[in-house]
Amino acid sequence: MADKPEVSPGQRIRFGTETAVVCYVYTDSTDGDCYIVYLEEGEAIGISVKWTGKSWDVAHQGDLGIHANTRSDLRPFVDILRRRLS
Repeated sequence: MADKPEVSPGQRIRFGTETAVVCYVYTDSTDGDCYIVYLEEGEAIGISVKWTGKSWDVAHQGDLGIHANTRSDLRPFVDILRRRLS
């Protein structure tokens, strides 16, 4: 089991097979380790994730995330994600 990687807002990480961008890092939270945005079929999705010891995974099973474009605070991170993938 690998130690949880240090992450910071704006950093790119792997979420499953997807590239994601960290938006917020939680400290002492039951909401997971950080909040990310990633693209699913071209749609920006925001979701809380946790470190499993091997990879980043959904913090709460069954959570499908939200459409990140509906939150103005996530827009800068969506822009970073789209720029890095273009």
